[in-house]
Parts: sequence; structure tokens; C-alpha cells
Amino acid sequence: MVEIKIDPLTRLEGHSEWDITVEDGKVTNAKSIGPMFRGFEIICQGRDPRDALFLTQRICGVCIAVHGHVAAKNIDMAYGYRDEIAATRNETPANAVRIRNAILAANTVWSHALHQYALAGFEYLIPNPNVLVALAQLEDWATIAGFLFGADPFGAPGSAVFGPPATPDVYDYVKDTVFVSQLGVPTSPVDVAGLLMEGGYVPVGSILLNLVLGLTDAIKGEYIPGYRKYGGASWVNFVLIGKRFHKLEAIFGARAPFPQTNVPGGVGTRLTLGGIASAYAISLELRDFIRDVMLRDMAWIIKWRNLYFPPPVTPAAILATPGAAFTEDAYNAYQQYGVGPRRYVAYGVYEDPDNAYKRFLSRGVLYIPKTGWADRVLEDLDPNKIKEYVKYSWYKNECSDLNPKDGKTIPDRDKAGAYTWAKSPRYDGKVAEVGPHARVVVSLARGTTPDPKVELKALAEAYPTTLGILSSTDLLGNNIYDVWDEVVRTPSALGRIAARAYEAWLIAKKLPSWILAIDPVAPVYKEEKTPTWPATSIGLTEAPRGALGHWMTVGSDGKIERYQVITPTNWNISSRDDMDQPGPAETALMGMPGNMDECPPTPVVDTNNPLELLKVLRSFDFCLSCTVHVIDARTGKKKVLRIG
Repeated sequence: MVEIKIDPLTRLEGHSEWDITVEDGKVTNAKSIGPMFRGFEIICQGRDPRDALFLTQRICGVCIAVHGHVAAKNIDMAYGYRDEIAATRNETPANAVRIRNAILAANTVWSHALHQYALAGFEYLIPNPNVLVALAQLEDWATIAGFLFGADPFGAPGSAVFGPPATPDVYDYVKDTVFVSQLGVPTSPVDVAGLLMEGGYVPVGSILLNLVLGLTDAIKGEYIPGYRKYGGASWVNFVLIGKRFHKLEAIFGARAPFPQTNVPGGVGTRLTLGGIASAYAISLELRDFIRDVMLRDMAWIIKWRNLYFPPPVTPAAILATPGAAFTEDAYNAYQQYGVGPRRYVAYGVYEDPDNAYKRFLSRGVLYIPKTGWADRVLEDLDPNKIKEYVKYSWYKNECSDLNPKDGKTIPDRDKAGAYTWAKSPRYDGKVAEVGPHARVVVSLARGTTPDPKVELKALAEAYPTTLGILSSTDLLGNNIYDVWDEVVRTPSALGRIAARAYEAWLIAKKLPSWILAIDPVAPVYKEEKTPTWPATSIGLTEAPRGALGHWMTVGSDGKIERYQVITPTNWNISSRDDMDQPGPAETALMGMPGNMDECPPTPVVDTNNPLELLKVLRSFDFCLSCTVHVIDARTGKKKVLRIG
């Protein structure tokens, strides 16, 4: 048994710790520890309801705009402009809905790109190195070179834009330089494998790092144009395009971050033709970046999924039978990593200005059983079925088993048995995951979102130079657009990141038309009503990371009596509840006790280098490079591994 302490878990906004136990190659226990008390619910009490528009944007340093967005919807209901629960009435002007959609869309697409390139993307800079060594043992230099340089990695073979395909000269270079000179090992692939086995694993990044640094000038000039990985041009393009996302948000929100234009009943944006035209031009840039760069790079991960999520066997087993790394079972091994609770909740987002109930991304609750997508169970969302539990959270027990409209936030730091400041939201008493994966699968189940294989195939045909990889195949002959469709519908860590990239495209594709529909002379707000107090209200939307809700009670004096917030991370990183069910991310690691067949634990091959755990956790979008402390329960010896 090995106990793993991750503290802090970074690449998230806030602070998180994890205590994880691994036995016999599988996670047997996982605790998500939220060591920071938020307290914004208490800060809002006694204030004017409109103050929540600005105070709650400070809850998160990334999802800023969306807290302002959902607070505005909450206040709209309190003022009588809408009915958020029934979603059947919305008096907010159509222009205001379009502007709010545009601000939220820019924030969400940027956040998804940030996750792929600055947060989780570094996990995919290099595949499982033992599989590359297995290829070396097979002397399959063509496949190795094809991966490292790409026979058609980011476009059609021989493309002038992305460089020529790999050739036998490159194969020889990979064999003689990467596996011999750069790694300092004998020429025999078997000897290469044996040497690397002495350490148990290849140091992360060594192969690609030495490859790039060791390139001769001739090969650099000829082949580097085809090498557009996370450490190269794609990452640079992401950094450069980032300011454009913020510029679009600022055009309609007056500033970014912390947009200032939401008001009860609409927005206070002063529209000009020049501003709309500028926003439209930026939206086209964002759309092209997501299509030509982000989708292409995610297709690469999906194509080589057997290298990033290999079969959970020891390095020795991979090297003993290297061909096993390229079987159908190997390509499907990703399905074992980070399965989670299989239940998804989505509030729906991007309202139709002319139909308050219709949303671009749908609302609902979905269960995908182990038997697969065909047996999915979809139901309508009922906000009254949401409750929070605090058995293992540092709050008084009277805060437990309450719908947020009746919620309480009473800290109890000395509570026995508690281990986190995060409450545990549940839907109808069951563990549920939220996020872009939830939004995409719920929308697919509703039939309101195009099937990935249809959408991506059309893109491959329309843009063969940049997206030729989508119509290429893996080594088993599966088209990548078909595989992507299957991956998105499969509960897993890979399913989460694939759905995030696909959703980024769907939103980026739609954004220009939303902006063009804005009328520069039409009203952007409803004339402010004199509200009737007391009032109870709710605002529901989707943040980049998932379902976000604000609940408010205003007293007869017009001041906030109760304000409750359930963020996406509240759902996903939640602790065990009063029924002792682990939260979604805990379940993704340790499985669901009593239902391990449906929700199995994540395998961990090497506790000295537990990258599987980080890939699973980062797939939820709450992490960065970490210091991992590993304690062997048998010896008590503590190791510190620097990962990232």
C-alpha cells in the first residue's frame, strides 16, 4: 500500500489538497481537501441585491464574467423580469441576451483554450515513454518518427504549410540520435529498453527535449514546420490570441476582467456600429484559432490515445510484448482512466433571445451506464432536487441536507471527522459531475448538438490542409472523427478533454452570428421596476467548468438575508456526503464503493511516477504542476517527486 499526498494541487483557481491510497495497482481511497474558506455567502448578507453583481465576480480569478452573468439572472428574477426555475418567462430585451451570451462565450472559449495549452496540455507534450521504448524494441522507427514528427500530424501529408511527411532519413535519425546518442545507450533497441528499465521509467520530457535540442540544422529547416506541439507554435498562438478574447469581452462589458455592464433587466452597454464590427472581427479570429489549432491538436491526442492512456500494465510487461501496446484493447485503455460517477448535470446556457426555454447547450440530467451510450437515461432538470451535504465539511450539521434556497453557511473548523471547506452538492441524492463534458453529452442526448463525427468530418473535408488529421486513421484503421465521437460519449479523463475542445468549437462557430444579430439601436435593458420585497430568486447558468448557481433571499427591508453559491468545482471536487458517497473527482480516482463495476477505480502502474492521477484530476480543469509527496506505508519513507 502506498499513500500519496498532493499538496498543493495547482493549476486551479484556489487551493486544493489530495490524500490518495494505492493498493495492488489501483486507487483504493481518495480524499479531496479544500483548505480555503470562501465565505462570500456571508459577505453578501445585509447588502443591496445589486451589490452581488460585483461582489460575486471576486469568488474566482478565472470565471469572473460568469459569476456576474449568473448574479444578473438571479437579480432579474428577484426584480420580476424572469422565472429561472420554470424557464418560461424572460422580459430581458433580446439585445441584452445576445450581449450577455457574447461576453460569456468569449470567457468560456478562452478558458477552454487556457486549459488545453497552459494547464492540462503539458501532460500531453510526450506520451507514455515506455510505449515509445516498446516501439524501439520492435524497431518500428517509422511509427516513432511518425509520432514525433508526424507523417500527417497537423494536415495533409506533404503540406507546404505544415511540412513534409517523415521519411526513412528521419527514421534513421530517430533511431541513431534519439535512442543512441542523446540517451547515451547502445545501438540495440533491446539494450535501450533494458537500460531504461533500470530506472523503471523514462524521465518525463527527455525524449522530445533531446530530440528537439539535438536536431541538426538541416533536419530543423526541413521538418520543424511540421512539429507544432504544445511546446511550439500552438502554445505561442494561444498566448497571442488570448488578449483578443479579453478585448471582445471588454467591448461589451466595459472592461475585462470584471465586466461592469450587467444591470437588473439587461445590460448598460452603449452600442456603436464600430464596436459591434470590431467584436465581430475578433470573433472570426477566435473561431479560426479554435478550428485550425485547438481542434487539430486535440485530434492528435485522440489519434495516439494508446500512448497517452496506455494499458495499465508494468513497464516490464509493455517491453516484454511491445505489440500489445497497439491492439484494440490498448486503444480502448483510456476507458479505464477517470470514469467518475457516470451521471451528468447541465443547467443549459446561451439562451435564445426569442425563446427563454430554448438554449444553445441544453439543460438536463444524464446517466451513461457501463453498457454504453445506447442505454443512456435522460431526464429534465429540477432545481429543487439539488441539495448540499456537510457531514465531512467544516460546517455545522444544521447546514446539511438543504436545497440552496434554504442553505446555511455556518463554519465549524473543529468539526470531528471533517476534512474540507467544500460542501457536497448532490442531485436527487446522487453523485453527479458537471462541466463541458456534461454539457456536450446532455446536448447530444437532447439532439440539440451535432454529432461530433458529422461535424468533424465536414471540417476535415472543408479544411484538408489544417484538419486533415481528422480524416486520417489510427494504426487500427479507425477514422479520427469517428473515434472522437466515441470518446466524447465515454465517461473518462480523455472524454472530458475531448468534449471541452469540441464544445469550444461549437461556441466559437456560433459566436459571430450572435454578434451580428446585435441591433445597435434596439434597447439593451428593461426600464427598472420598483421591486416588491421580500423575494426569493435563483440564477442558473454554465461556467466554463460547469453548472453554476446563485440562490438569494431578500428581506422586506430590501437587503440580502441569504445568498448561496454552488460553483462547478463545488460539484466536482466535493467530499463524501452524508450517505458516504465520494464526490465526482474522488469517484474518478477510487471508484464508487458498492458499484465498482459501473464506476471502477483508476489504475496506477508506477507510484514513483503517478502521472495517471494528475491526468485524471486535471481533466476536470482544476490543476497545474505539483509537488507530490509519496509515503510508503510499509517503511514510512517519504519521497518528493517534482511533476510538471
